[in-house]
Amino acid sequence: MASIDYGKIISRSIEITKKNKWLWVFGLALAVFSGGGGSGGGGGGNPSSSGSILKDIPQKMPSSLPEKSSQVLGEATNIIKDWFYSVPLSTWIFIGIGLLTIICIWIIVSLIIQSWAKGALIYGINQADEGKDTSLISCSPRGIAKIKHLIIFGLISICITVGIFLLFGFVLLLGYLVFNFSSILQSLWLILGVIIAVLSIIVLMIIFAMLSIYAERLIVLYDYSPWQAWKKGLSLSKNNFLPTLIMGILNMTIGCTVDCLSLMVILFILAIPALIIIVPIFKDGFHMSDIPTILGGCLLLLLLFIYANYLVGALMTVFKFSNWTLLFKEILEEDKSISQEGKI
Repeated sequence: MASIDYGKIISRSIEITKKNKWLWVFGLALAVFSGGGGSGGGGGGNPSSSGSILKDIPQKMPSSLPEKSSQVLGEATNIIKDWFYSVPLSTWIFIGIGLLTIICIWIIVSLIIQSWAKGALIYGINQADEGKDTSLISCSPRGIAKIKHLIIFGLISICITVGIFLLFGFVLLLGYLVFNFSSILQSLWLILGVIIAVLSIIVLMIIFAMLSIYAERLIVLYDYSPWQAWKKGLSLSKNNFLPTLIMGILNMTIGCTVDCLSLMVILFILAIPALIIIVPIFKDGFHMSDIPTILGGCLLLLLLFIYANYLVGALMTVFKFSNWTLLFKEILEEDKSISQEGKI
């Protein structure tokens, strides 16, 4: 196989990410539904006002305070316990079923949106690389068409992963029972077995991650069925382990660097409105009436922080997907079997 020009791939991915802003929508959907968050806060005080407050604080804590605190806590616990037992069991069952239903619906909706965004993004990046249109209208239909196949592929991977875990567990248990006559051999078997199992699982997770990279693009760009894509993806990941590993390391390094720098920039930018909100409040002394203002300001800054993180996440998602798609296309130039195999 010809050597991979990673610098060329990264430069092209940056160009695709900058020029095709509609792809950010799909990247944002993946960033939001794949998880994310943020937090922030701050405070300060005026020396003269803090001194007057300190004068009003008793120098010695009342000896009965711990006893009163535990008494109040006990009463609160009893109230909660009484309320819990006062609710009928059928009500708790309905609440549990309702929560479980909401969780299941959320998982299903999340899978659908992620699969749509993933399919549309892969297709859009391929279109952008070929100089074609990458609007929401031109890419979404492809993503919608591949939702079922991408979900089925994910379920296949989950089932195989669970099967491997169960196999490792069965082998460990079988060995433990075989060496039942010696506690020393049992201990050694468990230690050795756990080490081998952990290392094997780590390697398998890496291979499965690589497999997914190729299989998802085979499904979206070459109309492979989920199982065909899984098998061919495994073959491609084994035959191209080193290039895929190098690209993964580059993606991780660039991603961590951008995340750290963007976090510092976001915090620096948000520090300005934070000071504008906080300084006037504490300038003339803190008052209880200022609490809603502080809470509102903190909530606003928190939301801005989260949205900024999502935007950075969207851009990085498009960039990383571009890297993988361009690598995939270079590898396929050497693997002529892809265009010759049957498609769905």
